[in-house]
Amino acid sequence: MTFPEIQKLLEARNFAAILTYCQDIELKKPSNETLIPLYGVYLITYLIVDGQNTNARFLWKRIPSDLKQKDSLKAIYNIVKNMTDYQDFYKSLGQQFPAEYIPFIAALKESYQLRTFELISNSYSSITIESTCSYLGISADEASQYLLARGWTLDKQSNTLIPTPVKKPGAKLPTGYSQLESLTNSVLFLEKAL
Repeated sequence: MTFPEIQKLLEARNFAAILTYCQDIELKKPSNETLIPLYGVYLITYLIVDGQNTNARFLWKRIPSDLKQKDSLKAIYNIVKNMTDYQDFYKSLGQQFPAEYIPFIAALKESYQLRTFELISNSYSSITIESTCSYLGISADEASQYLLARGWTLDKQSNTLIPTPVKKPGAKLPTGYSQLESLTNSVLFLEKAL
């Protein structure tokens, strides 16, 4: 890879730091040809860190037109465009990518599957194996192993999976006197503004 700092951060799986590094390099704007691998990593890392394609789409608009014509960047942008269509997303991950992008593509697939798994777990009371396979981009056997290992149960009579909701650690809300004081200060500020 042209950027050894990215390689070090990749080995540490610190995608937030990779994103920050890419943003810094973009602001410095070295020559365009050196940015081709960086923009590819930059696009993928936005998808890994944010889990949404909004920032990646805005980045695509900032990429110079001559660089957008490169096949590797077109393939990565195809992933960005397909983020909301599960089947097309997994198909676009199956394209041929330069070796420097392979670890990022694998990390993207892993993070996308994890987010999708959490969404399914918290949204469905039951779901067919076929639908789950479509959402997670894996075969029926892989889905059964993956989901049963995570506490889901299989209803053999209806051939559906029963998800176990994923509990995320919630943010601790302030309570007691500090919360009352904060609320009072906010109300006083608003009253003074009028």
